[in-house]
Amino acid sequence: MKLAASLPSLITFANILFGFASVTALLRAAEGASFGVAQAAWFIIIAAFLDSLDGKLARKMNRQSRFGMELDSLADVVSFGLAPSVLIYHVHFSGWFERGTFWGWLGIGISALPLLLGSYRLARFNTESAEESGDKGMFSGMPIPVNAGLLASFVLFNLAYWNQMQLTLLILPLVLVGSLLMVSRIPVDPMPRLSFRESGRNKVLLLLLLLTLAAVVVLQARVMFPIAMAYVLYCVIRHMAHSFRKSEDESEDLPDHSAF
Repeated sequence: MKLAASLPSLITFANILFGFASVTALLRAAEGASFGVAQAAWFIIIAAFLDSLDGKLARKMNRQSRFGMELDSLADVVSFGLAPSVLIYHVHFSGWFERGTFWGWLGIGISALPLLLGSYRLARFNTESAEESGDKGMFSGMPIPVNAGLLASFVLFNLAYWNQMQLTLLILPLVLVGSLLMVSRIPVDPMPRLSFRESGRNKVLLLLLLLTLAAVVVLQARVMFPIAMAYVLYCVIRHMAHSFRKSEDESEDLPDHSAF
């Protein structure tokens, strides 16, 4: 019984282990080992899956606690802050030292953004009693595992099609925008619950989720990044449209002083 009760925390420790394994795979890749980069990216994806699993299991078993929350945040810093920062530095920004010392340190600073802003987001989340977004059940800003998955899937996407980092021009904006979205207040949808007893809208989301999972199982790295990017763009565009409609409604409510 004690082992079963500790299962959510054990899964969180496994999350940390895969985050550490991602970093060690990159160290091996730097020493010339084959497939180190792909392994590192996959370890981040596996850690993200474990992160979603431990929370759901803790709620299902009614084992939520302050300890579990703090442990989960520490795991997120390792697996979704440190690991993707090291990954993105290894595949691109480590080469900036060839341009000079200034550019090399700038590359380190940019690579550290997922770690730095991700840590800030986690600290903000832990100190706030409720989500700041106006929509119940939504995240305020992009969750740190989503940003890590976006970066890891981008690396895997390049390796799957070209066996090397080909779309390097996208790396800088991807890191900058993803990091800023983590500390933003843009509402981000959680995953829909796997239940057909909900509303018709939830069934549509569930169907899309199942189709997405099927595509990932069949095509794997070739579709994960496009799907993750579409998810992020959807949340951003929806927020912009909502803000635009809200500003229009507020302008219509203002009194008209044009006539006397």
